[in-house]
Amino acid sequence: MTNPLVWLFVKPMRRMAWRVIWLLNSKSVSLERVRILPRGVTGSVSLALALLAATFSFGCQGKEGCLPPDKLFPSSQPSLPQTGVSQKLTEQVFIDGSLSMEGFVTPKAVTAYQQFIQDLQTSFVAAWPESDVKFYKFGEIVKPVPPERGYTEVNSPGFYRDPEVYKKTHVEKVFAAIEPNALAVIVTDLFQTNADVAELVKSLSHRALESGSTVEVIAMRSEFAGTIYDWGQRSLKFRYQTRAEQKSGWRPFYALIVGRQPDVTRYLATLKRSSSPVGTGAKVLVLSRDIVSEPIGWQNARIVDLEHAVMTTSLLRGESTNSAGTFLLRNYKDATIDAILPYGVIEYAPALDLPAAVLTVSAKRCRATDTESSQAAPTTGAAAGSVGDERLVTSIRVSPLAAVSEDSKLSGGVDPGEQKHITDWLKKNPGQKAALLQVALDENPLGAPGTYAFKLEYRLGQGGYALPSWCKEWSAAPEAAPDGSKTFNLDTFLSGLQEALVSLHPPVIGQIYLYFDKPN
Repeated sequence: MTNPLVWLFVKPMRRMAWRVIWLLNSKSVSLERVRILPRGVTGSVSLALALLAATFSFGCQGKEGCLPPDKLFPSSQPSLPQTGVSQKLTEQVFIDGSLSMEGFVTPKAVTAYQQFIQDLQTSFVAAWPESDVKFYKFGEIVKPVPPERGYTEVNSPGFYRDPEVYKKTHVEKVFAAIEPNALAVIVTDLFQTNADVAELVKSLSHRALESGSTVEVIAMRSEFAGTIYDWGQRSLKFRYQTRAEQKSGWRPFYALIVGRQPDVTRYLATLKRSSSPVGTGAKVLVLSRDIVSEPIGWQNARIVDLEHAVMTTSLLRGESTNSAGTFLLRNYKDATIDAILPYGVIEYAPALDLPAAVLTVSAKRCRATDTESSQAAPTTGAAAGSVGDERLVTSIRVSPLAAVSEDSKLSGGVDPGEQKHITDWLKKNPGQKAALLQVALDENPLGAPGTYAFKLEYRLGQGGYALPSWCKEWSAAPEAAPDGSKTFNLDTFLSGLQEALVSLHPPVIGQIYLYFDKPN
């Protein structure tokens, strides 16, 4: 049993130690707001008391520190895009040869569609000078186009009257013809029935998941004069002709580019420099399970509110790292942390719906040998449940992630100074995407003094993204009246494809590590 006389000396010293630590670890605390030592204590006496207080405060803590995140927690790397452009590549261009595409070709003038077909080959050769280009037509079957005719045959109306091809459009048959490691371009009007959409989503997502490919959708409009087939639930056909001056009424067509992310990105950049509609108002959407280029993490975090804790760099073993937030708990009260965490997504990818991200919480107590641990069950938004020992996991309360914006609000109310942190950050980082993390830690369930580590892992959940508005604007519902400026079932196809890409293997979009030291 400790002598009560000792505590008469130890407790004031420990309280003084926390004041010292607070000043040494805080980067933004004003000296006017924090008084470190009692009045009248100055000079060398101050230093001696501070060092003595720190000794009492940390004398019982582990000297080796806690293991860093990569050694303390099981590894599950965020899903990141591929890197490195291919040096040599084969392009396979598949052109929809159905009758509904014939109206894009006119003998008197070059339409936007015809210009795009021409630029497909020239842009690819510009990006990969020593590579091959192969053309095909598809519909009922996939049929090679003789190399000597290439894109010139595509610009002839006869291309779309092949009786072996034109009766029905089976885009899904294209994927069986795509060569390994090739860059495939599928040009079509994407007119699909409900059954066609389901089969197309299945085939395309399977191809992308199997090969690790990205699917880039380029949506364009072109002049048109011809017949549109298979509209709506009754498979209507109707005549449609556009006017040169009314581009909003031009008929849509699409290029689906399937390949490795770096190759797809280079090809799009080259196409944009051409005279095709890609460089003049085309819509682009990248669908992939690897849409996060910079995962949500503690790197470059900006704390905007911190209560009953101070930051420190002394909790982890080895070299100092910014991979985790490390904190000393103060005053035996619940700690709260509000922080801005920057992240990035690949260009043209759907926006992340952060509140819908699926969160899993892991917790461990740092020990010299093994650790106590428990793993939370995945749940949408904040961690609401756990399996096994719930004691550690339930000590941390995590609000659903939110996108940082001028309207961002911190938990528990926001004073003007705290809100100003968010406003200033947005001004200094225009266009940077960021998540707002809000965490509260309850000391009581932690138990004995020591260092406790938490891993917050976020995965892209069902519906955890938002497609751009043009996907709905260009789409026609099954019951809609015939309209040549719309695409039947477009929104259903695009959202179904993105959902299929992430549902089987939900990608990790963020990993946040937090360490808390509970004093004696």
